[in-house]
Amino acid sequence: MTPVPPCVGIKRYPEADVGLLRTFSADAARREAPLFAGVKTVVVFIGYPRSGHSLFGSLLDAHPQAAVAHELDLFHFVDRGFSREEILSLVLENGRQFEAMDRKWMDYSYAVPGAGQGATGDLRVMGDKKGARSVRRLSAEPTLLARAAALFGAPPRLVHVARNPYDILATRHRRSGAPMEKLIDVTSGLVRGVARIRDAAGVWDDAFRRGSVLDVRHEDVIADPRREVRRLCSFVGLDAPPPFLDACAAVIFPSPRRSRDTFPFTPDHRRRIDALIASEPFLAGYSFEG
Repeated sequence: MTPVPPCVGIKRYPEADVGLLRTFSADAARREAPLFAGVKTVVVFIGYPRSGHSLFGSLLDAHPQAAVAHELDLFHFVDRGFSREEILSLVLENGRQFEAMDRKWMDYSYAVPGAGQGATGDLRVMGDKKGARSVRRLSAEPTLLARAAALFGAPPRLVHVARNPYDILATRHRRSGAPMEKLIDVTSGLVRGVARIRDAAGVWDDAFRRGSVLDVRHEDVIADPRREVRRLCSFVGLDAPPPFLDACAAVIFPSPRRSRDTFPFTPDHRRRIDALIASEPFLAGYSFEG
């Protein structure tokens, strides 16, 4: 039996592990191919570290007709020439490995009790949550999105989760200890990457049901989780029954965390962050105060 290397949250897969995952996924794809017959939509989350897209991805994964990997790096395997069925088999394997970790990541549980997490029957939607890495891959290789569309039979649905940049940066500093100047540079690069992806793929219009990028705000998910999860389900072509929405709402924080209050932003930091916010319409309305 082919050993299965870890495939949850790997920053860079060693070549030896890529080879083992190729062999494993080829074997698994032959067994699991019937599970993928009904999958019409592949979804990938894009965005920034500490934006909350892990939580939103876990809510979609909790839908009984969806399987969303936690930090698989799906576009990496598209780039390496894995087949559709091999990649979808890795999505399921990622889910099994994450379940063995009790769905805990960065000291936070992404379990959604009472929903369909881990279900593998009647799958309609599959994908991955690897926000920042996906932005970097799509920015570095402009043909990757079109190659993924050809592989999966339709353009991947991209879910862009935004959060107040002050909160993102303060949380990242607390977690990593990296200099704020460097974090601002990195986040600015991701914002520019997201802007290019949105321009290329088109932003989802709720009324006309077109575009391949759905913009979601972390703060809106917390304020009205049922509405935002319902929007997400509509975007990927799933129903959102009330019991599922109730299970999602039950794991949401009662209010956004103002991480920005934990870091002493200097006037220069604030000038740069405010300029970043002003640079893109999808960040409009964010500020240190609001």
